[in-house]
Amino acid sequence: MISTSREKRIVSLLDQWPFNDDQTVIGGYAVAAYGPARYSQDLDVAVSRGSLEAVKGWLSSEGFSLSTKSTKNLGPEVVFLRGTDGIATIDILSGAVVDREAKVNIPDAWVIERSRKTRLILMNSSTRREIPVARPEAIWALKLQAGRDQDIGDIFSISRYSVDTSEIISLFRLLMTTALSNKLRKVRSKLLDPKLYEDSISRLSRGKPTDRQNRHDWSNFSSLAIRIIDSSLA
Repeated sequence: MISTSREKRIVSLLDQWPFNDDQTVIGGYAVAAYGPARYSQDLDVAVSRGSLEAVKGWLSSEGFSLSTKSTKNLGPEVVFLRGTDGIATIDILSGAVVDREAKVNIPDAWVIERSRKTRLILMNSSTRREIPVARPEAIWALKLQAGRDQDIGDIFSISRYSVDTSEIISLFRLLMTTALSNKLRKVRSKLLDPKLYEDSISRLSRGKPTDRQNRHDWSNFSSLAIRIIDSSLA
């Protein structure tokens, strides 16, 4: 299967990646460090500007073709690179991690700060060494900002890990724009939609939506997420 080959290739890369303290895995592979693994289309890595050239050189030596993606209207500090080798796709975010709809740039230093190191146990393979992954607060902020159904399901899947909500709220208040406000309000509405709950339970293979434990867990999760959003917007 393509997804299995892609995962094995990414695991091989992670085991060899020349990580420094100013780089961290984000996105679906970071979620797998705290919750159930799922197949992810690409590997997302936040890289500080100081390590960007070294990472580009290493990826080129590994056979990746690199292209610069458009960051028009996102600010000169943002660099978005995509690397492909015919099997795996890697997205490198430097300067900031952005969401075009929310029109907010979350500084890469904030995303990388206090990263945790852990082995990644994935669907069909695992890393041999510990990999730096974004802390839960960073994942929550990035996923709430993105706000797709999959993103909300991702943070539900890691919600057993406690988070410092004040850290997320402070970040959103600092970066608040009309676009981010609108996005967070949309996410709040989604959290109250029974269909999103049912789809998230199904996607995570957690049994029936009618199960008492599932309802309890979703209630706690959605209440926490709504509290973060409401406090950010206050």
